[in-house]
Amino acid sequence: MGMTTIVSLVSSRILIELSWSQHEPRVRVRDELARTSAHVPLIGLELNYRLDASSSRLCLGHRAFGGDGAVYIDCTRKPKPGAKKCVRCSVHDVAFAANIHQAHKKDRRDIDPFFALHLAKPNLLYLAGFRDGSIKVGTTTEQRCVERLREQGAWLARFIGRASDGFVVREMEDLVTEFVGVAQSVSARRKLTGLERPCSTEALFERIDDRAGKAVSLIEGLDDDRLTAMSEDWTFPGQARPWWKAPVLYPVSLEVGSHDLQVIDACGRSVLLTRRSSAGTIDPDMFLADIGQLFGWELELGQFTADAIAMQPSLFG
Repeated sequence: MGMTTIVSLVSSRILIELSWSQHEPRVRVRDELARTSAHVPLIGLELNYRLDASSSRLCLGHRAFGGDGAVYIDCTRKPKPGAKKCVRCSVHDVAFAANIHQAHKKDRRDIDPFFALHLAKPNLLYLAGFRDGSIKVGTTTEQRCVERLREQGAWLARFIGRASDGFVVREMEDLVTEFVGVAQSVSARRKLTGLERPCSTEALFERIDDRAGKAVSLIEGLDDDRLTAMSEDWTFPGQARPWWKAPVLYPVSLEVGSHDLQVIDACGRSVLLTRRSSAGTIDPDMFLADIGQLFGWELELGQFTADAIAMQPSLFG
């Protein structure tokens, strides 16, 4: 894998979000003095930084639909303490979610025209499985189906239905939740800890297979010509990489102290890191962390010596 290093003329950078739009993870970053952001490769990214009580947080911005589809809108405001977004961007998020995720419960005449255009596209219904054994049902446009699974950190998945548009697929998603008992979200924490202490891939596949069978029967029983049952499996491409077999959770928070890290791989927002110790040597262990912990923080970059960490022997047993 190629290595990419953060190099900047300013003293800090803000990480904003992760994107899999080119089938490789890229992180959106904003320099301290810039009002706009740009993507850089995540794999190989070096994070030598410090965060302390004086560190501040900036808004993560929001997404809006326009003539070119969903676009990211930068924001340099500071959110209220404890928040990740300013009030203005939070309001935009609520409106965005209402127009997309609740569109099937609204009168179509009340949907913003740009959202309605997006929702008119054919959609796929899928079941995604995560390494802790959790399964969720979700929807995606066909063009973004692989990107969607990669950004969510799925380990296995099965596409179970094709819908004529985004309204119909969300109706089906609700029915799968109601009658098959599959949730529509899995927390980032469960995705992360599942990578450290996973259920077997075989057991996860059996769980997906069981629920997919029930969901497909539900779709076929509706006899709705707007819906077509399907069965197409997907697996996380990095499954064969040896470092995913037994990663160890990074034992301290990324949000405080000095760190000297490099990103080796990613599964959704969960990243594998190597660490330069306080003695200046590269730790041979791979550490697992949620890169989302850093989103919005104004990172003070430099040549910092990493704080010492204490590992629990039980983690290696």
